[in-house]
Amino acid sequence: FQTGYFPHLRFNNGQSVTGRQQYSTFYDTEAISVQDVKETASRLRQAIASGYIYNEQGVKISLFETDGRNMLGELINFYGNSPNKHYYGSYFNEALYVTGHVADPQQQYGLAPSALLNYETALRDPLYYSLVKRLFESVIFKYVAKQPKYTYETLAFPGVKVQGVEIDPLITYFDDFEINLDNVVSVNDPKDGEHVDFRVKQGRLNHKPFNYKVSVESDKETDVMVKVYISPKYDNYGREFDLDTKIFYTVELDRFPAKGEFDSIV
Repeated sequence: FQTGYFPHLRFNNGQSVTGRQQYSTFYDTEAISVQDVKETASRLRQAIASGYIYNEQGVKISLFETDGRNMLGELINFYGNSPNKHYYGSYFNEALYVTGHVADPQQQYGLAPSALLNYETALRDPLYYSLVKRLFESVIFKYVAKQPKYTYETLAFPGVKVQGVEIDPLITYFDDFEINLDNVVSVNDPKDGEHVDFRVKQGRLNHKPFNYKVSVESDKETDVMVKVYISPKYDNYGREFDLDTKIFYTVELDRFPAKGEFDSIV
């Protein structure tokens, strides 16, 4: 993996959270091999291609019926309800385990766990997002592609039409945020802790208030659910994303109900 990562964090026992060099190569760990992860991913893709999985009793279960999405989620990130955990494993957890032990795969040197192996720190590591992206591209989007296509009747809302959208400029800035570090300072007498006040300032991304106005034409009184999404318009080279690519980077920003005959929503 091209991107290295050094978190500069320590555990309570004083050990540093293990980092990762650039262009690291992944090796088999004492518990899970690289081939194990590849086979787990292959079994998931086979299940999606066929539309079925098999539980531990060998019973065929459809992935495209009511509970299919939840079952696929259990296969990807096992939480205890997998229909066949021994065969389908837990793809995402296995991938995190192997990549998280890249610095000491066989535990020969007694290094502390890396950031990927702790829920509290995994989101700091760029590799976490690369794994999520690969998961979506290799498994989840294949499942979505096999779902029934939306029809015009499904998406249309007769009598209601969006006429336009106006958005204020979104201005971002870094805001100083104070973090209390009293809990990481050791004192001999608990009473001494009452006089300890360690704080650190950290810059956090924030934004100024902004409004968006959706102009809607409706010929009847009706209840609607408004959903607002945000996505980047350009890539890091200044090239405009096409719609198919934007889908991968779009997130839901807001949702709220609206009621009545309306001509605008703010």
